[in-house]
Amino acid sequence: MRAAGLRARMGQSVRSRPTLRVGVVVRVELFRQEKEITQIVPGWTRLAKRGSAGVFSSPAWALSAWKWLPQLGAPLLVSVFDRETLVGILALTIEERRTGTIVRCAGTPLGDRYDALVRPESKREAMVGILTGLRNCLADGGTAALSELDPRGYLALSLTSHRFAAARRGLRIERRTSEPSPWVHLPTHDRVDTLWSASRLKSWRNRWRWLANRGRVAVTRVNGPAEIATEVPEFVRRRLGFWAERGKLELLPDVERAPQFPSFLAEACSALASHGGCFLTHLTVNDNPIASDLYFRVPGVDILYMRSFDPAWAAGSPGHLLFAETARTSSLENVRAVELGRGDEPYKRQIGGVMGKLLDVVVTAD
Repeated sequence: MRAAGLRARMGQSVRSRPTLRVGVVVRVELFRQEKEITQIVPGWTRLAKRGSAGVFSSPAWALSAWKWLPQLGAPLLVSVFDRETLVGILALTIEERRTGTIVRCAGTPLGDRYDALVRPESKREAMVGILTGLRNCLADGGTAALSELDPRGYLALSLTSHRFAAARRGLRIERRTSEPSPWVHLPTHDRVDTLWSASRLKSWRNRWRWLANRGRVAVTRVNGPAEIATEVPEFVRRRLGFWAERGKLELLPDVERAPQFPSFLAEACSALASHGGCFLTHLTVNDNPIASDLYFRVPGVDILYMRSFDPAWAAGSPGHLLFAETARTSSLENVRAVELGRGDEPYKRQIGGVMGKLLDVVVTAD
């Protein structure tokens, strides 16, 4: 896609197609400059408080990715206004290559369950506007590789449902199944242990005793913005070290090994923690963390984003023990599900995960 062509369409206003029976005027704007993006952050933040997409499509996540990880692409924000009210946001990155322009969700490949953020009472108008903005982005060529989408989210629905067929005119959609994305349903606190078999609970009790015979065992939580900003870089450092000890460091995405990654994650997590959207848990022996889990939280749902454990303590199953304790605590805090992130690692089934799917969609101009 020619950059000049995209710039020429910045700030374009469009009227919804009458055949969609929307009956309102929406304004679609494509922002790439920091000053323009900053001006709509308050409205963007309000939209981000709805649903699990509120993490990976939030300003906390996208602004930090654009700032610290420019190798993932430059900012591109599709914004939809109904009169002067922001009703829809799709945070993207745009990368110019010799083979053509690539557009992705902001922060890809570091997030899960990407979605557009919309005002629910204006969801149809918002998604028509976002599809219009996407079509404008791709009008001169290029590809939108939208991966790890929430298959039940607004964006996936607008790209695949017959209800938005008219709004998708001019776009070619190729739908692909992405990686598994397990989750755990949390019952009420008095029934949390029913997630696991009697033999597994007995095994875990034995491991607690094994750890207790080796020192003072504790589970702690960090959730203040300042504390999160301090502890997340150290968490990342330990995690990389443990992966290296197991000879698996090369299996991590390149961006997770980038020097800027700890700063990106610390800034994003601190911003999310400022409104209760992030916490870090530790299982310690004699105050030494042997397992740590980084969570995001949206109403009713915890998102287990990243894990770390010391392989020297593997016999004690510290990751399993920490998850179980966190689940018990979360069930007291009106959390009813834990998303385990993409991938079908065996431990996810062992801690009670059931398989779900994400969605990959490739979009080009027709």
